[in-house]
Amino acid sequence: MEFFNLLVTMSAEHAEEINKFVTSNYGILGELFAAIIVKWSRERLERYVQKAREYVRRHITTTCNLTDRLTMEYAVLIATANIARKRLGISISIKNILSILLGHHEVILKDADPALNLYDCILNYISSNRSKFPKAKGLSDFSVAEGVLDNGYYFVGIKTFEKIMEMNGFSDPKVSINQLAAKGYLEKNTDRNYYTKRIGGIPLKCYKIYIVPSKDKTGKERK
Repeated sequence: MEFFNLLVTMSAEHAEEINKFVTSNYGILGELFAAIIVKWSRERLERYVQKAREYVRRHITTTCNLTDRLTMEYAVLIATANIARKRLGISISIKNILSILLGHHEVILKDADPALNLYDCILNYISSNRSKFPKAKGLSDFSVAEGVLDNGYYFVGIKTFEKIMEMNGFSDPKVSINQLAAKGYLEKNTDRNYYTKRIGGIPLKCYKIYIVPSKDKTGKERK
């Protein structure tokens, strides 16, 4: 079962229980819910939603131009769930709903920020292929290495970088490099985009990727 195009449950039995609950209460809970909030003043309702919005915002560390609008939509859902839980006695996990909503925001964030998306893809690739990115210090011969870890940076071989791009649907290395550099995820060399690292005595052209991103051009530190 999916919600906001995100997977809610992989259990067919759980999904069936949700469907039965919705079907059996269709048109009933709405009336009960309306009977509760119709007694509230507009100011009280706005405060209730605003409190839910603040709750959501406290859990979002990275934002995009859609975050403000999305947090309002999330707040309405959280506020509704809270009323259903407290006033109608329905067993609802606010924490689980928040987790789903934060997952949705993460998807939107990556779509809105291709540099962040690619940066995550690079780190995920390195994490899944740790042995191919050894520490540079003391390295003598590592013929299967695709890069190295050196002084808090990953130096990723150009061919590996382009492979990661292709695997994840990125098509223009020049554009991606500029986007990564602008966001503080990649450091360009003085006169070119890449650095050269020697692995087993063989020079390897690499892009220098921050493990912890630096400040972007706006001066704001990336989280």
